Amino acid sequence: MITIIFKAVEKCNSNCVYCEVIAKRQNAIMEYGLLKEVLQKINDYLVKYTEEEINITWHGGEVCLLGATYFLKAIEFLDKYCPTTKKRIRHAIQSNLTLINEEIIDAFKILGIKTVGTSYEYIPLDAILVNGSINTKAPHCEWVTHFMTNYFEPITGLMMR
Repeated sequence: MITIIFKAVEKCNSNCVYCEVIAKRQNAIMEYGLLKEVLQKINDYLVKYTEEEINITWHGGEVCLLGATYFLKAIEFLDKYCPTTKKRIRHAIQSNLTLINEEIIDAFKILGIKTVGTSYEYIPLDAILVNGSINTKAPHCEWVTHFMTNYFEPITGLMMR
């Protein structure tokens, strides 16, 4: 299976030290015309190679800045330009999870997204764990608890229903 890392957006709402998107200071979003062209080329490939599948990992910047409307347009383009091959195109996303809401999750479900990757700033393990237990005095402990409670667990629940 071929995997395409699909950078449809070059902007982000975060400021992670390891990411080049903020340093570039761009605000580019892939125009619909280019999205259409890419999907047509994927379709052409899949028509020619009938045993192949393609995985598209939507990436950025922060893909949720595209909004649900963008993903719904991608679904429309898949229906129009990949009618016989769209079932061999799998979708995943890489997101910081901070902008995911029910509208975006509904669009992800229609697109068939079942894989959501995320990353976050590195937190030294010793700042979180002391003798194998959570260090409640660690400066990042509050953030980890907030992240797990407010983003990871609710998103997992919404994606699974």
